[in-house]
Formats: sequence, structure tokens, C-alpha cells
Amino acid sequence: MGMGDQQPPRRRKNASRESTRQELLETARILLAERGFDTALSLRLTEVTKAAGLTTGAAYQLWAGGQADFHRELAQYLIERDAGKGASSVADRAADTLLEGRPLADVIESGAQAYLDEQLNELGFAVLSHYWPAARTHAELAELVKEGYDRFHNSFTEIYAALIDHFGLELQPGVTIDDLTVAMSAVADGFVLRAGVDPDRMTTVRLAGDDGTPREWSLFAASLAAIVRAMTRTRSTES
Repeated sequence: MGMGDQQPPRRRKNASRESTRQELLETARILLAERGFDTALSLRLTEVTKAAGLTTGAAYQLWAGGQADFHRELAQYLIERDAGKGASSVADRAADTLLEGRPLADVIESGAQAYLDEQLNELGFAVLSHYWPAARTHAELAELVKEGYDRFHNSFTEIYAALIDHFGLELQPGVTIDDLTVAMSAVADGFVLRAGVDPDRMTTVRLAGDDGTPREWSLFAASLAAIVRAMTRTRSTES
């Protein structure tokens, strides 16, 4: 077998196609990060190829269906790459707070701030939030968004279950960990949106902490704590 036979041409071509695909998808992501993800569905494949310094023909070899095929794969790429990154930062902040032996109120406060910081500075939330409206009329896009949000949801379910157990709590009868996660994430999404456009509204309030002593809460953390109080109770000895 000669030197030229050691790596079949088809393998080199496939590798080249994959690198071109990744380059175009990443170029599209950068363009959207600059312009805003509300422009995602109007982004033209020709704009992406020009920005990447590639020919339109190279793109259409990858996406024979043109715009429709490109946008379907771009949505999947963005959601899989960026959606749901907030859970790791919340988990890390919560772990640090627990190691310091601090109460649940402090864990909620630190986790809320970590989540807000992460989502305001990363692309994951922007990706999902700008695809939500379009997903209402595009079934395939709706499924991609749901899958991305499910990963996001499941990662927080694990965190909440661990915290409930650590602090000797249990869910109220009839409430599931899924219910708690949906409620917490719905409030969290609302606060991220509001903080992005109206940060001055992210005020503090003085309310009782775990031991009944008044303390300062961020409005976001106080809202999350209210959900926890409503949906959990001290673990019974029979549990």
C-alpha cells in the first residue's frame, strides 16, 4: 500500500466538511452575539459564508435545503452549546456556601446572585429566550428548544433535591421536585429578563430569615425563598 493509500480521500473530505460546518456555525453564533439573537431567523447563509471567508457553494454542500436546513442546525448548535450553563455556577456557589456552614437563606441568596450573573453574561439564556417566540409556530424548533430547556431543568432538579435533603426538608404532600423546579425556574427567568432591561428594579427587602430574624434579601432571592417555604416543610421523623 502506497503512502497515498494510508488515508482514504473520503475521510479527508468528511473531515474537511465537518470543520467547515463547525466554522460556519461558530461564525453565525458570533454574528448573532454581536447583532442580538432576535435576528437569528433573519440571518442569511450568504452573510455567514462571507464573514467566514468561504464560498456559498461550500455552505450549500452542507445544507442542500439552504436556509431552512441551515437554521435548523444552527438552532440545535446554539441550544446544545450555550443553553443551561447557569446550573454549574449555582451549584459551585451553593457548595462554597455550604462548606462555610451557612444557612439555607444564604445558599438561596448566593445561588440567586450566581444565576443572575451567569445568565446576564452568557449566551445560553439569550439563545432560548429569542427562540421561544419562533418556536410557537415552528414545531421542529419548538422540540429543539424543549430539549434544551429540559437539560437545563434536569440539572437544577438535582441541585434542589440535594439542598432539600441537606437542610432536613421534604416536599409538601402533592408537590413534586419537578413542580418546585418549574416554579423556581419560571421566577428566575422573569428576573433575568427584568434585570437585563431594568436593573434598577433589582432592589432589596428586609424579611425574616430561617431563624425568624429580619435580614436583607435581594428581591430575587426573597421570591425564591417564598417558593421554598410554600412547597417544603421540615422532614418528618417518619420520612
